[in-house]
Amino acid sequence: MSRFYQELHDRELLQQAESVLRELQSRQLIDIWLPPTDLSPEESQTENLFPRRFSALRVENGRLVLDVEQSFFRR
Repeated sequence: MSRFYQELHDRELLQQAESVLRELQSRQLIDIWLPPTDLSPEESQTENLFPRRFSALRVENGRLVLDVEQSFFRR
């Protein structure tokens, strides 16, 4: 697969993952834990989620919980 198509495929996968996470959050099936310094009052968690690396994935009280690293845009 050429580099162009690999990058296109990667972007498509990221968009699909973001869509899935937004849907899970809208149905209140997921909690996303951001470092407190990363979330300003006017921003939602999902808007701040990408691009991030997940630091942990777990289930608490029947809900999927994602812990994410601090945004490299805010360092």
